[in-house]
Amino acid sequence: MNEEIKRVLDMLEEGKISKDDAVKLIEALKENEVTEMSAPEKPAEKRKFHLIADKGDGKKVDITIPTSVLKFGLTIAKKLGKSTINIDGNEIPIDIDKINEVLKDPDFSGKVMEATDGERKVIIEIV
Repeated sequence: MNEEIKRVLDMLEEGKISKDDAVKLIEALKENEVTEMSAPEKPAEKRKFHLIADKGDGKKVDITIPTSVLKFGLTIAKKLGKSTINIDGNEIPIDIDKINEVLKDPDFSGKVMEATDGERKVIIEIV
């Protein structure tokens, strides 16, 4: 965790984030460390978060990350008041609480959300 705090302080020093954002990030890092210490990783934590975004013009984003990385990112996003993901300049709303709820269920796998506007489509699933 010390390495992550150093990175946050470096970003603050470089002017990439504000003091308030640095405080929120460090608090999120500490919360994440407490959570990790109190709940040992279970086999279900080997699950992956899968996001597919199809812009309808042949360009596609397909990302798969471990759920443990997602949990950390969601903690930071919530602390910073973020509730959207930016895909090619488009802000797509996400329900952080719903995703966290799904991640807490070790037996859940499948589609969490699907959104489309006729041309673009976003699918979030746990695999």
